[in-house]
Amino acid sequence: MSDQAYKEPNANVLDEEKGLSGSGKDADIEVAQSWSLKKFASLGVETGGIVPIPVTDRTNTRIHGIFTLWLTMSVNLLPIVTGMTGPLGYGLGLRDSSLIILFFSILCTVPVAYLATLGPKTGMRQMIQARFSFGYYLVSVPVILNLATLTGFCVIDSVVGGESLSAITHGHLTPDVGIVVIAILAMLVCFCGFKILHRYERFAWIPALVAIVIATGTGGKHLSNQAVYPAPEASTVLSFAALIAGFLIPWAALAGDFAVYMVPEASSAKVFVYTYSGLFLPTVPLLVLGAAIGGACPNVPSWQAGYDSTSVGGVLAAMLEPAGGFGKFVVV
Repeated sequence: MSDQAYKEPNANVLDEEKGLSGSGKDADIEVAQSWSLKKFASLGVETGGIVPIPVTDRTNTRIHGIFTLWLTMSVNLLPIVTGMTGPLGYGLGLRDSSLIILFFSILCTVPVAYLATLGPKTGMRQMIQARFSFGYYLVSVPVILNLATLTGFCVIDSVVGGESLSAITHGHLTPDVGIVVIAILAMLVCFCGFKILHRYERFAWIPALVAIVIATGTGGKHLSNQAVYPAPEASTVLSFAALIAGFLIPWAALAGDFAVYMVPEASSAKVFVYTYSGLFLPTVPLLVLGAAIGGACPNVPSWQAGYDSTSVGGVLAAMLEPAGGFGKFVVV
């Protein structure tokens, strides 16, 4: 696709196709003028919806910001949890899990990076772009699939966070309460829009990375104690490969959203490279780390006991147990 920017989409296209052109304009103006939206806007929260970002507002020239956003979003526990599924869920050794992770990550990051290049050109969110590809009614299919995958990500993140909180309190805080706490905190951030999300992610990755490094450092001596697994069958390899694809490809439904404020003339090649590297570089090592942790669990009694009690949160708590109270702080 050329780097020349598309002509700015008509914001009334959806209404015109239904014979409702202009019918919602007055309502949109009234909503935009409401006190609540004005208040939110003054705090930096986005108040726009499906309307394309005007060209006059697409002024961000810091294309490398896409890299940092993807990088910081990917530095969390979710890739580790997914990698642990290789040994613990599919009976794959560290070598087989790592090879599957590497090769399928190389392939499955491509659609995410490609769709990200459409954000600066159209100024539209990814699912709104899909409206023009699938049609007014068929677009409900990718929208439903997107909602399903996002729900899955949110559930897994909340569960892992809740179990981690429960693990460090030795059950005094139940996983259910921990899940609710994590979900509420995440909801507050996700309602704020791209600008605040980017500011948050600019710093949120630091404690996450520090926690992962400390956990790996304190428990790293056990990572070489890998359990022996039989040679994998083709069905097992494909199943785990599908899990890796299911972890990466759903990002394509959001990829363009993170670039809609870029100038329309932004280089597609740079957007592609920054998106690809920002997602690939942190995800693959964390997936492999998860596979190494999962492969060592059966041979480390404290890790296995933690996994049996509170799943991934219990494993992390067991890995950080040598650090005492500081280890509990790191888990939080």
